[in-house]
Amino acid sequence: MAIEPETYRSRIVEALELAASTAGQSDYARDVPIADVVAEVFEIWHDIYHPSALTFPVAFNRAEREALAEYGAILDSISASLTGMTLSEFHASPLSGRLAQAAERALTALVVKS
Repeated sequence: MAIEPETYRSRIVEALELAASTAGQSDYARDVPIADVVAEVFEIWHDIYHPSALTFPVAFNRAEREALAEYGAILDSISASLTGMTLSEFHASPLSGRLAQAAERALTALVVKS
């Protein structure tokens, strides 16, 4: 079953918005107390980001696909450093800012249409 392009875009935006917002992450931790929010930021992304899916090039233009790939690479590059980190430890680390900035850049690319 293929995901509709609009749904795909919406889910990608939601994943990026969570990664970009420490307040959003704190809200998520409050609303879903059993969740490991740091891990969830990564898992949500990996659950939805599938550039080989047939819908992917329909849902995102080339510039957007490049921005999403860049975000994914940054997320993957820091993931091993976050193992076992609490949300407050994550927010206090420079990795949180790095991830948030990468997510913001990707979100900005999604807003600009070609």
